[in-house]
Order: sequence, then structure tokens, then C-alpha cells
Amino acid sequence: MRSSPHDPTGECGNIHCYGCHLDHPGKAWQWCGECGHAYRTPGHLRRAYRRAAWAMLCNSPKRLRSNEFESSIWWQMWKILTVRASRISFCPLCIHDF
Repeated sequence: MRSSPHDPTGECGNIHCYGCHLDHPGKAWQWCGECGHAYRTPGHLRRAYRRAAWAMLCNSPKRLRSNEFESSIWWQMWKILTVRASRISFCPLCIHDF
């Protein structure tokens, strides 16, 4: 088991995360069944969701047209910032459902 990013090896077993390339031993609040990423707390899941959602919103074609900046983007930003961990039903790293 290693705590620095690495390619999966035989010693990783079932604890290697294919999203962040780390080994995640021990207990977690939520595990992803696809990539094996461990979300230690609800806050950890919310932060990962916010990073992924913000990146998608910034790369949106609507974002590129600044003269047509719609109120729906403000609504999307509000949803990203106020999300509850219980409302996140997928892994932000691999988009696999929990």
C-alpha cells in the first residue's frame, strides 16, 4: 500500500483508486464501486463534486458567450455551492453511480 500516486500493482488489492491513483485503506463515509475512491467525510465528497462541477461549468459553451450570460448559469453556480452530500448520487472522479 502506497500513499503517493502510482500505477496499480498486485500489492494494492481492492484499495487502489483509479481516479486519483492512490491506495485508500480503512473506513470511509462513501466508496465508489467503480474507481475505488474513498470519500472520508460528506465534506470530502462535496469538495470533489464542487471541483468537478465548477470545471464543467467553466468549460460550458454558454460560459464562452459572455454577452449572452444567462441567469441559468447563476442557478447552476448556486446549486454547485449549496449541494448536500446526500444529494450527490455519483462519484465526481469517474461519474459512476454509488
